[in-house]
Amino acid sequence: MKRSSKITLAVVAALLIAGGVVGGVRWSRRDLVTVQTGVAMKGDLTPLASARHTVTFRNICMEPYLIRVARLPRVTGARVVALTQIRRLPISNATQKIADAAAAALK
Repeated sequence: MKRSSKITLAVVAALLIAGGVVGGVRWSRRDLVTVQTGVAMKGDLTPLASARHTVTFRNICMEPYLIRVARLPRVTGARVVALTQIRRLPISNATQKIADAAAAALK
């Protein structure tokens, strides 16, 4: 076997091994969802009622999910607001619709 063939074979084998490792890692994480506060299992996601929203000529269908966490992370400059009090804040209508769906799911 020529030297160039051996090198090509070694490179192809290394790529296959690397692809197998990457694929294995992705497969092992298939039931995890990354959220801003960390990682949640897909079973922890509760689908909420769909909400429709329109911005100028765009029709948006929002599919929100409720994610239960043990505790909220501390973020500098942020505050925790109860869902029942969120309408008192200057937030978008889309955010209000999602908060209403979450509050309804918690009742």
